[in-house]
Amino acid sequence: MKENPKDAEMWVPAFEAKFEGKGKPWGREEFDQALGHCMAVSDWPCANFADELIQAYPDAKVILTVRDSVDQWHKSVTDTLWTGAFLLARPANAFQAFIQSIIPKPVGHQIPKLVFQNTTLNNHPEEGREGYLSHNEHIREIAPKGRFLEFNVKQGWGPLCEFLEMEVPDRPFPRVNDGKTWMEDVEAQMRRSASKLLGPAVMILGSAGALALGGWLRGWKI
Repeated sequence: MKENPKDAEMWVPAFEAKFEGKGKPWGREEFDQALGHCMAVSDWPCANFADELIQAYPDAKVILTVRDSVDQWHKSVTDTLWTGAFLLARPANAFQAFIQSIIPKPVGHQIPKLVFQNTTLNNHPEEGREGYLSHNEHIREIAPKGRFLEFNVKQGWGPLCEFLEMEVPDRPFPRVNDGKTWMEDVEAQMRRSASKLLGPAVMILGSAGALALGGWLRGWKI
């Protein structure tokens, strides 16, 4: 969705059906329309539809990526996804609700909000660890026997290529989407949102003021 934001609009009904009971739950036909051009999927939106995708594509291979420990995963999410909690989690007070109502909305903005408010992300500091553990255990239970790999990226190419029946590439295992890069993307989005929100005030405050507002919101300071 990052490369083609309009794809996010296509997925909104799937999330509304799953989390809010609106419309028809997605099955093979709908997933084919959204994912027919894909050989593999990862991250959200697809990570939120593990049950539905495994049912729709019973012959697909399933890879569960894990971290060294639940605490390592929890810290990673706290330092990245959780920084958007002020704008995405269920409002705790009128001020937070007001800010959420006026902040500029990117295409497909409903998806991260629906995910936040209907999963343990909404209360990540207290519920995140249990959410991570229960999710992993659930995937282990529903994944097709003989077509499942539990994988830590620190293991490198070996187990991944063996599972996929592919030759090991003659290059280092890639490291992408690390916390620093992720936060740089978030900061850029916050600058754009803050500039749109402030409008003419940016002429007075300048980019530093817009960035300060974005950083303040990102840090959930109320």
